[in-house]
Amino acid sequence: MTGLARHLAASGEFTPAAVLGRDDRAEYPAAACRVLDGWGLPQWYVPQAHGGRFTSYEELIRFNTEVSRADMTVAAAHFITFGAAAAVWLAGEQQQAARLADRILAGTTLAWGISERAHGGDLLSGEATATLRQGRYRLDGEKWPINNATRSDMVIMLARTSARPGIYAFDLIIVDKHALDPATYDHLPRTPTHGIRGLDLSGIVFRGAEVPESARIGPSGSGMPTLLKTLTITRTMCCGFATGTGEQALRLAARQRPAARQILSDAYADLLGAQALTLAAARMLQTQPDEAALISAIAKYTVPTWIDDAVSALTAALGAAADPHFRKAARDSAIVGIFDGNTVTNLQAIINHFPTLTRPCPDRAPLDLHRPPPAPRLADLTPLSRNGLSLLARLPETVRRLPPGPLAQAAQLLHEQASDELARLPGVRRHPAAAHFHSAARLAHCALAASALEIWQATAAAPTEPLWDGGQWPLAVVRRALARLGLRPPADPALDGALLDDLLSKARADRPLTVLP
Repeated sequence: MTGLARHLAASGEFTPAAVLGRDDRAEYPAAACRVLDGWGLPQWYVPQAHGGRFTSYEELIRFNTEVSRADMTVAAAHFITFGAAAAVWLAGEQQQAARLADRILAGTTLAWGISERAHGGDLLSGEATATLRQGRYRLDGEKWPINNATRSDMVIMLARTSARPGIYAFDLIIVDKHALDPATYDHLPRTPTHGIRGLDLSGIVFRGAEVPESARIGPSGSGMPTLLKTLTITRTMCCGFATGTGEQALRLAARQRPAARQILSDAYADLLGAQALTLAAARMLQTQPDEAALISAIAKYTVPTWIDDAVSALTAALGAAADPHFRKAARDSAIVGIFDGNTVTNLQAIINHFPTLTRPCPDRAPLDLHRPPPAPRLADLTPLSRNGLSLLARLPETVRRLPPGPLAQAAQLLHEQASDELARLPGVRRHPAAAHFHSAARLAHCALAASALEIWQATAAAPTEPLWDGGQWPLAVVRRALARLGLRPPADPALDGALLDDLLSKARADRPLTVLP
């Protein structure tokens, strides 16, 4: 158990009774968020260069996963401050970033004011404006639905600053609500939701609010490119919500219905695959930032999808007798897919990369989780990946180096499917057809399985994890990917039994449901 996990367990705010009580009342988890503040989590929202402790996306995702495992509502309410601040770490001026760092370390909370009621994820159609006059921006328009819109101290707002069409007509503006004339803005009521019931999912409307020109992040017209780069980070961070909540649901189901052997072993393989791609995407944000736009979209589509599949199967197995805590985890898990771009949005992002997926990739080292990643290179993030995806480009070599056996055979099938899909990618069109989305989804499943193969091959096995022996866990993941590609492998009772034994042992001992280091 990590220091954060021990702190959560000792606080009393994350017991089943406390979590379910808040959820039943749809109560914002203010006290639970203060527990995270007390442990010092906001220090990891600020880069080390600005006085914080953030140096690794993997570490931050690990924290996100641990909090989500305890209560995803708390995780979503708290981690939004990092997601919104990331735009400033990416593109803000040095003094601007330093001021925001001081505020966050002192307890300031942020909201990410991007979507609008009339346009949803169609950000280029946004109507909220920031009009520059005599060194000040006048803000007009509505942002909704926004996580933390009402309770936040500051909002990072995407606003139209030019009437011209295209991506350079927008800017990101830091709005300190405490510095505004109260008559110039209003909060909108909280939106009731099926999952994460206590979240402050509300909105804010501006009517002539004014902020200084220095509140703009980056050069004029750079808001949309900065936002797209920021989404590569926040999409990847969202995977921690999915894996943490999915793990909690699986743990509860394993304790309640251990006889549902096939469903539990399949769900465990799905969770392990989702964890592998989450870690691969987090690692690649630092090792291959020029691929982050693509791998983050793949992860944001595939990880919540695999977790949803697993939780749906568990829900069907438990039926009406499901534990109330499980039902909350299932409700919360289902909403992750719409955070920071829904399923269609992320598949569209993959489709936009079709022309680059067939290009040669630079030679990159495989994913070794025991080797520390380089420091984050935020300046190297790009709105569009230009060199394909190294995970898929390395797949032939990964397969070639596998020892003979079931894993090599399954991996060869995966390689053939990925190669065929790349060879027949449809051309990019302004309005993609169903075939485009089908190909994007299939390639995403291939990438997830490739991440599991590469991590197993490149990372020394932990001696206490028997599923590393003979490549059992990556074999289970590849088999689940092949099933989604329409190639359902024959039954493997021995593999399913090994997965189930590992799952039940860890669930009973309340150990993390993972085999990754």
